[in-house]
Amino acid sequence: MSPLKELILSFRGREDFPIRVDEVKEWLIRGGYQDRIEFYPVDVDPGILKGQISQYICRSRPYAEPERVTEVLYSKHMNDCWRRFVCCKELVHILDDKAASTSTSEQIDALTLNLTSPTSMESSDMPKDYWAERAASLKTLCILAQMDAVDKLKQQYLAGAKTPYDVAVFFRIPEVYVDFLFSQKFKAIEAVFSGAASPIVRSASG
Repeated sequence: MSPLKELILSFRGREDFPIRVDEVKEWLIRGGYQDRIEFYPVDVDPGILKGQISQYICRSRPYAEPERVTEVLYSKHMNDCWRRFVCCKELVHILDDKAASTSTSEQIDALTLNLTSPTSMESSDMPKDYWAERAASLKTLCILAQMDAVDKLKQQYLAGAKTPYDVAVFFRIPEVYVDFLFSQKFKAIEAVFSGAASPIVRSASG
């Protein structure tokens, strides 16, 4: 089972939302993906930089065992929903490490692009970093907005009993992503990331 799938499924069946970013942090440490993770708010315009991850190895004292440390910097000028989303997205990058990747990781990322972009990555002028960040955002949505909870809210949302703001507050995610949560594209992407669907990539002609 891929680390991402394990992470998503570790919150499956959750009824008490929102999922705290510290819970994701603790899962990563408990799973041995990092030894220490720290969050630091910085005085920067979120229009310039919302978040950034830095990873390094250090020793707390001479001859001590080396520690794998992750520092997440985030703009202190974001609201709670954006702060949570950005911090969680940066944590997702920890699983991008080669030691944590699976043989299907490239297929999964490629499928993500096929499902969310009208053009293939080969025909797109956007840099690879853009697509990596986009994939990380989708993975973050799958963690914070668990599909079983999304399904429970769908009828109320479509009937107008729940507004986009209501759903955003429930999951504590940016409101801009709410419509996408109830789309078939998100359901398909979540199925791949959670292991409910096979990560088979269609050819450009298919």
